Amino acid sequence: MSEEYFEALLHLIKRDDQPLPLVRAGSHWIIAENEITEQPGLFCLWWDRPERSWSENGALKLRWLNNREPYQIVPLTIQSELVRVRPRHKFPLLLENAHNIRKRLEWQLMLEIPKVDFSDDRLSVFSLNISPFRRVIDQVYNEYDDVRPLFTSHLRISQVTLPDDRLVPLRTFLFHYALGNLRPICNIDFGA
Repeated sequence: MSEEYFEALLHLIKRDDQPLPLVRAGSHWIIAENEITEQPGLFCLWWDRPERSWSENGALKLRWLNNREPYQIVPLTIQSELVRVRPRHKFPLLLENAHNIRKRLEWQLMLEIPKVDFSDDRLSVFSLNISPFRRVIDQVYNEYDDVRPLFTSHLRISQVTLPDDRLVPLRTFLFHYALGNLRPICNIDFGA
């Protein structure tokens, strides 16, 4: 594969985004049928036009779980320019290489949960059962009782399907190529 091919796919990931097709179904939210593919490929979640800055003095402050025993909740300060968090502009939040884009997206969004409460230092809240996307969003918007309505106004998605099994290496290399270029906040391995 040539460098130009990776650049062309990266361009699609960066530019071919659309509003996330969420539909309210009673008291919960679902992804609209037939709007997100179930094929393998890459997708990127973007946060569009945040109404307020995510960072204070150029730094985003979160709490995370280290992955070494004894497990502890640790404070994190991430410089905004490292991850491209920008006020009033669209920025990348999460990049995923998925065997089934729709199923992986559903896991990241966790649409059945209104809010993950990170206010207490409970190790269970920081478990691997909580997606990286929801770990970030629910902490940044901790004043909301339900963060899901924010998804309809701020969340966008771009996707590139690469369905042939022979393209698994290409998906892997493209994922890492795009990850270094986009630097999305939810992809940081905070527990390392």
